[in-house]
Amino acid sequence: MPANPDVTYVNLDAVTYAGSPDNLKGLPGNYRFVPGDIADADLVKKLFEEFDFSTVLHFAAESHVDRSILE
Repeated sequence: MPANPDVTYVNLDAVTYAGSPDNLKGLPGNYRFVPGDIADADLVKKLFEEFDFSTVLHFAAESHVDRSILE
């Protein structure tokens, strides 16, 4: 996981059926988990105000294509 202790890593995740908070156990102190939806503009704005982001990556995907089409 995060190799640079001087960087704060922020993970915004909706934690749908495809995710599990248990996967986050044991991560270092410079890792922040924020439950929420990237489509929530107010939440995303708040995160940009709270954290001085230098980089933003978007890895959101559904693991089961059939379910993502239905929803």
